[in-house]
Amino acid sequence: MSTAGCTRVDVPRVKPRNRIVVFRVTEEEYNSLLTACALSGGRSLSDYARSELLSTITSEAPAGISRCRCFDMDQKVSEIHRLLKNVFEIVSADGALGRNGDGANR
Repeated sequence: MSTAGCTRVDVPRVKPRNRIVVFRVTEEEYNSLLTACALSGGRSLSDYARSELLSTITSEAPAGISRCRCFDMDQKVSEIHRLLKNVFEIVSADGALGRNGDGANR
């Protein structure tokens, strides 16, 4: 076989995926995964689950903290911020009325 005039191109080899990870999910979780996979344009549920799981350990989050945990913390901080804002508004309104909390003027 002649290769005259052809340039050999080295194609990087994909590392073989020879390890298996298995976990069980509920029917509801499975349906949620299927929906998320379809919405993201995933090639298969396996590819989608793999990429999402691996992205949690390669994200910019501090070591050991997954995106889910960061999201949960963000939600809690937002809730604390909302509650403190409400408290501040109540205290400000109370101060503007010249009351000390029991309805009596100072």
